[in-house]
Amino acid sequence: LQNLGPDMLIEDLADQDFVTLLRAKNKWNICKAIMDQSVIAGVGNYVKADSLWLAGINPNCKVSQLEDGHLACLNRAIKKVLKATLEVFKSLNKI
Repeated sequence: LQNLGPDMLIEDLADQDFVTLLRAKNKWNICKAIMDQSVIAGVGNYVKADSLWLAGINPNCKVSQLEDGHLACLNRAIKKVLKATLEVFKSLNKI
């Protein structure tokens, strides 16, 4: 557990902190970067896909190809998808 990055559902990761974490992986594909649990925790395949779509980011981009503003938008999109999913599960009395 010590190797996990910040939990995107629990921690309110500031945009600049999120950008800094991803910039450390500038040569990586954006999908690999956000799904690597040592960078940020809690992003799986559906969260990745929905968040990239909401942020308007091509999943084939490398982190280095994205401006800080795009990454900040992605941070907010990931939080939105995770929170919406949690609310759906709560409404179904699953948690």
